[in-house]
Amino acid sequence: MRNNALPALLGLLLACPGGAEMEKQSLTEKDGSAMTVPRNEPRPGAAKKFGIHEVALHGDGAVSNPFDTVAAVTFTPPSGPKHAKTVYAFYDGDDTWRARVYVSEPGDWTWASASKTDKGLDGGNGSFRAEDSTLRGRLLPHPRNPRHWMSEDGRWFLNVNDTAYFLLSPYGWDGQPVPFEDVAAYVRDALDCGITSFRCFAFCGPRGFVGDGPERWTDGYFADAHCTQLRLAHFRCTDQRLRWLLDHHPDLYVQFVLFPRGSR
Repeated sequence: MRNNALPALLGLLLACPGGAEMEKQSLTEKDGSAMTVPRNEPRPGAAKKFGIHEVALHGDGAVSNPFDTVAAVTFTPPSGPKHAKTVYAFYDGDDTWRARVYVSEPGDWTWASASKTDKGLDGGNGSFRAEDSTLRGRLLPHPRNPRHWMSEDGRWFLNVNDTAYFLLSPYGWDGQPVPFEDVAAYVRDALDCGITSFRCFAFCGPRGFVGDGPERWTDGYFADAHCTQLRLAHFRCTDQRLRWLLDHHPDLYVQFVLFPRGSR
């Protein structure tokens, strides 16, 4: 994949805790390239410990392929530069790039952006304050038993997993849109049964679960045969559902199947 495609894909792992208006998303088009899903916008206010904070940058979206524009953002936590994290910003349409950081500690954070090819993305900086929270944080091996999990806040975690492959996907196995109402009802039923995590595909395209791996790459992930531009509407759909889960069911975890089954 091209230099910035994989970071954009992995950006999905960081579901931004904002109030996504899922009911407004449109999945009426069978052609994934024509499908429209509104963007997520960060909720104003302080960030939360063990949550996600997002920075939006504005560059030149009129270049021949903005997915090739490389920009990085360094986030420095209150504990100092030794613990700083640098991430790639991902292109999100028009003139917008976004960068997200996992908020590992409360306090005052700073950030700075850098890009060798886009002046609008270079030299940006800012700060934000992160508050303490009751979020559980990442899953880690339990220090007293490596066969068990614990969340980052120190609590034991029992992984009762449900294979919900298409929960985050704009389309199901048959190529039909997966409406948010079905997603919300499924999550409610799973919680009633004691489920604590879901195993999900990142995407399934409008062709459904047919064809071999290479076909699924272009149907679900990439808008061109050379795999140089992403299908942003599909990414936004998955991103919105992850945000909704974090906002409304923060104790649920997701096991990502990042790449299409059967793909090379």
